[in-house]
Amino acid sequence: MRRAKIISLTVLFMVSVAMAPTLARAVESDAGATASGAQIGEMIKNAKTAQDHLKIAQYFDKQAEKAEQHAKDSASFARCYHETRRLSTRYAGPARNECILRQKEYEKIAAEDRKLAKIHRELAAELEKEGKK
Repeated sequence: MRRAKIISLTVLFMVSVAMAPTLARAVESDAGATASGAQIGEMIKNAKTAQDHLKIAQYFDKQAEKAEQHAKDSASFARCYHETRRLSTRYAGPARNECILRQKEYEKIAAEDRKLAKIHRELAAELEKEGKK
């Protein structure tokens, strides 16, 4: 029992160390973001020009990139759990499965964000045709 706790804490530490650079990049990229979700909501409500819709599309493209990176990270973590021999299957299997589920969720989110970006680019193109730049 004590050995299992030590192994669990060791794995938790290893995952934390592995995630630190990713979390640091996420914090840096969020700090430099052009708009928050609430601001984008307002932009969507008030979008009238092609430029407005292009800004919204850029936001969704950035969100998709973040989700794709999270999916890649989750896949990497799943491989780590699969390849780590020190973990018992009691812990490694469920942890790996959770990472795979997270990967699929992030991939779905990225695809949805790409669709939203595409919609706003199409709206921008239509508005440009009408002369509402």
